[in-house]
Amino acid sequence: MMDPAICWPATVEEATPSPSRRVLMLAYFFPPHSAVAAHRPEALFRYLPEFGWTPTVITATGEGADPAIIRTPDIARLRGMHGGVPAGKAPGRFAPLLRTAKKLLRYFPPWRDEYASWSNSLFAHGVAAAGVQHIDLVWATCNPFSLAPAAIRLAQALGVPCVVDLRDTFPAYLTHTTPARHWFYQAIREADVLTLSAPANATSDLLQARTGRRPTTIVSGMWLPEVVPASPVDTFRIFYAGALYSGTRDIRPLLTAMRDLAGELPEFRTQARLQIVGGESAGVALLPEYRDVAEMCELVGALPHRQVEGLMAEASVLTIIKGSGFEHEDALPAKFFDYLPYAAPIVAFGGISGLLGDFLRWSRSGVWMSTADELTVFLRTHYQAWCNAGIVIQPRLPAALEYFTQRRMAGEFAAIFTALADGRAPSCRERPLWQEVETK
Repeated sequence: MMDPAICWPATVEEATPSPSRRVLMLAYFFPPHSAVAAHRPEALFRYLPEFGWTPTVITATGEGADPAIIRTPDIARLRGMHGGVPAGKAPGRFAPLLRTAKKLLRYFPPWRDEYASWSNSLFAHGVAAAGVQHIDLVWATCNPFSLAPAAIRLAQALGVPCVVDLRDTFPAYLTHTTPARHWFYQAIREADVLTLSAPANATSDLLQARTGRRPTTIVSGMWLPEVVPASPVDTFRIFYAGALYSGTRDIRPLLTAMRDLAGELPEFRTQARLQIVGGESAGVALLPEYRDVAEMCELVGALPHRQVEGLMAEASVLTIIKGSGFEHEDALPAKFFDYLPYAAPIVAFGGISGLLGDFLRWSRSGVWMSTADELTVFLRTHYQAWCNAGIVIQPRLPAALEYFTQRRMAGEFAAIFTALADGRAPSCRERPLWQEVETK
C-alpha cells in the first residue's frame, strides 16, 4: 500500500500527434549546462510534445538559438562569488568571514538565496513570452528554491495553474526554519500541484504547508535513452564518481573490503583497480584505510561527463555511496539513473537501503549493503566472474528499464498538466506503477 501522505500519478498520458497546449518551464540548469539538475527539465523539453504539450523554457545564460529556449543572464554578485571570494580572485584574510556570512544569510527568513535576483527577473520574461504564445501552465524545478515564489507570482499574473517540482532534498536552512512565516513554504502552500523526485523529499514541514494536499512523486529516468554495452578491460575495475561531501559519504567500508579481499586473494591486489572520479578524490588519500590499498586506487579529479561515460562502460562494478546523516538518508541518488543503462552490477552502501534498495532489487541491477564484510563477499563474487570471462555483466530487468525512462517521467508530468488545464484534480493510484509491475 502506498504512503497515505504521498500521491503517485494514476496515469501516463497517451501520445498526442499534435501538441495543442503550452507549458512555460522555469529552470536555472538546462543544457548545455552539465549539472545533473539539467536532466529533469531537459527530458520534459524533449518528450512533452509527444503528450500534447509544447514547452517554452526560461533558463540562465548559455549557448543556443532555439526560440523555445529563452536564455536570461544571471548577474547576481553573490552567484559570481565562490565561498565569499569573487571569481578569479585569490582568497584574502576576510574570505572565511564572508563564507560564514553567506551561510548565515540563508537562515534569515527574508533572504531568498543566491539565485533570487535571477529568479525575480523572470517575471518580465514570462509575461513577454505569454504575449507571444498563449501559456496554459507554469512549471518550475527547484533548486534554486527562490524559483518557487517566482513561479507562483508569474502563474497568478497569467491566470494559469502552477506546478512546483522539488528535484532536490532540502538544505539545512529550509529544514531549520519556521515554515508558517517562511517565503518558501508560503509558495509551496500556493502551488496547484507539488511534485517530488523521491518520497524522502516530503518533510513534515512540507506536508504541513500543503494542508492535506498530497505531493506527487515522479521519479526521474535514465540519463541515457539506450543500454550501453560493456567494454572488456584488462583489470577488475571498481568505479565511483561523485562528491563525497567532506566524508559525509563514507568510502572507508569499500577500502576495507578491498584490503580484506587482497589479503585473501593476493592476485586481487595486482588485478583490481578502484577509480574514484570527482573533485574530492584526492582527499581519499588522507584516510588511514587508504594506505593499505593505495596501489590499487586511481584518484581521478573532475572529468567532463563524456569521459566519465567511457569509464562507466569499462567498469566491472559501479558504486553508489549513500550519505549517513547527509540531508535525507533515504534520498534517491541521481547516480542510480547515471549507472542504470550500463552493464556492470551496482553496489550501494551507507545510509539506509530505502527506495534505492527497492529499485536496485526490482531492476536486478545490484544490491545495497550495510557492512564491509558484505562488500567483501560482493567483490569476491564479481571478481571471480571477471577472472572467468574477462567482463562482468548484470542483466537488468526489461520492465524496469522500460519504467525508468525519461519519456515515462514526461508522460506522468503531462498527465498532471492536462488534468490542471482541464480544471480537474490529478488522480492518484493505490501504489506506484513500479510496484504494480513488480507483482505481475
